[in-house]
Amino acid sequence: MSGSWLVGVGVGPGDPELLTVRAVRTLARADVVTVPASRDGGPGRAEQVVAAHVVPARVERLPFALGGDASERGPAVDESASIVVAHLDAGRTVTFATLGDPHLYATFTPLAAEVHARRPRAQISSVPGITAAQDLASRTGAVLAVGDESLTWIPLARPPEGEPDNWTRLEEALADGGPVVVYKAGRHLPALRRALRRAGREGDAVVGSDLGGVHQRLDLPDDGPAPYFSTVLVPGPSCPRTGGAS
Repeated sequence: MSGSWLVGVGVGPGDPELLTVRAVRTLARADVVTVPASRDGGPGRAEQVVAAHVVPARVERLPFALGGDASERGPAVDESASIVVAHLDAGRTVTFATLGDPHLYATFTPLAAEVHARRPRAQISSVPGITAAQDLASRTGAVLAVGDESLTWIPLARPPEGEPDNWTRLEEALADGGPVVVYKAGRHLPALRRALRRAGREGDAVVGSDLGGVHQRLDLPDDGPAPYFSTVLVPGPSCPRTGGAS
């Protein structure tokens, strides 16, 4: 790959060893490696993963207002897109490191859309990455889905009163009995536990926080919130346990 490109690179949930060979190679060959910065301008989780593979001088932070509210995201995406477009106009290959996979609840999606809106002929591609749900399943031995089961994937970044539709979908999915993955619910873990309890599925659920990072936990407390980067997996009745990660 040469010339002007924007490439979204999935860097997995947090463990630098879970990048694909293609992801590492793409980061190494890029002219510019961009990462979403935290709200205070410091390194975010994606940058912490990238640091194991790329020298700091090649990394450029984009102002993505990670963890901020919706009113902050639009201006942050606009500013980030302006930086990327300037690199593309100069003929550079730009990678954007995103946690998990670039096409699943990823920061790459709004950035790529804005860059495309400004430069419709820009070449944009992606490198897939391992998701937090896959990592959690591997670490706990829980299975995401088997046979003809339908897997429900729900983000719960806001409490029930702030996101009633998704919480209703969660209740319905739990009642249906199939496997369920919940993202971003760490701050509302008590409400999620109540929903699991009402459905009689609390004992089946596994929870992982900051997977692959230095603060990883698989034994979150029962009576309080958890970090934002928490994933909950509720296996279906047909899913056997297969053992945890080595």
